[in-house]
Amino acid sequence: MSSKLKLKIAIIYGPLLHYRLALFNAISERYNLTVFTTEFAGPDTGLRFEIDVIPARRLGPFRFQPGLRQKLRQGQFDVCIAFLDVAHLDTLAAIFLPVSPRTFSWGAWLTGSSIANYLRVAAVKRCEASLFYCYQQMQEIGDCGVSFERLYVAHNTVAVPEAIPPVSSDERDSILYVGSFDARKGLDRLLRVFAETMPRLPKQVRLVLVGDGRERSKLNHLAKDLRLGERLLMPGRVNNPEDLIDYYARSLLSVSLNQAGLSILQSMGFGVPFLTLKCAISGGEIYNITDRVNGFVVEDNDTAIREVFQSLAYDPALCTKMGAAAREHYLRYATIENYAQGFFDAIEGTREALIWRGADPEETEVDLEKH
Repeated sequence: MSSKLKLKIAIIYGPLLHYRLALFNAISERYNLTVFTTEFAGPDTGLRFEIDVIPARRLGPFRFQPGLRQKLRQGQFDVCIAFLDVAHLDTLAAIFLPVSPRTFSWGAWLTGSSIANYLRVAAVKRCEASLFYCYQQMQEIGDCGVSFERLYVAHNTVAVPEAIPPVSSDERDSILYVGSFDARKGLDRLLRVFAETMPRLPKQVRLVLVGDGRERSKLNHLAKDLRLGERLLMPGRVNNPEDLIDYYARSLLSVSLNQAGLSILQSMGFGVPFLTLKCAISGGEIYNITDRVNGFVVEDNDTAIREVFQSLAYDPALCTKMGAAAREHYLRYATIENYAQGFFDAIEGTREALIWRGADPEETEVDLEKH
């Protein structure tokens, strides 16, 4: 397809963070793409799509981007894809009062707010087609009376390096967290559980927190109170996936107790099982975990967390086995190419993306008591 024949695509998005760049580059392989974002801090090299930053303004609980609608008209886009945030007035306007011949929504899921859910379902019904992060979210919207023929899955994920070097099980000696240091993540609890478990772990096993944020100072003080010493490492923020290879290669598992988001897919991509709580906040990414096969989804109590820590610390070969299952899941369902294929399917009316529908309930689980 020559560049002159490529569809012109506009995506209305919120803050454009580094982990979305790979997806938009992949979409740009087939279409001429412009992303309208509320903010973007870079990097601005190696991008194959256009970025138009229009800062958002507040109107009570809502946000809007002055001039966005005019730019959408002027751009004469063939397709407008609106990330469905019901607090973003320009998103709703683009759907209910479209300015492009074809309008799609992306990223909706049902929450505890009946009013917000009513708007989401109404918006999805208004669109030519809609994209969802996972099969379960698509199913929930479809059950609200939307034709499944207009619903597609674009499996939410992040890019990881294509080649992951093999690591001996004996080299795995850390429990890893990668993400922001926010209070809602429950990192203080993670430190306490690790401190309680530490006397029953091999001496070489450390807790490694890769990231930064407002909680760093608090965590430093807590680490001193818990006498973690050299058993805790906080190297700072790392955004480049290549720079994360060594951290994941040395990890028995990665963990985020209170939030189960894209860190799950990142961990799987690096071939490391993931641990989270059943009550963790998730945008659907938690459904990728098959408990005790490629990760752990445990009850909200410290005993369950400690059991996993101890079991894997004394059986790194089990960690390697589960990590291989995690990597296999990522390569089959959660590559950036498969993510982009979901968009191609919606726009072109195909069904080529591979969709993870959930684990077979009879699939063999790992019995920790036997390891």
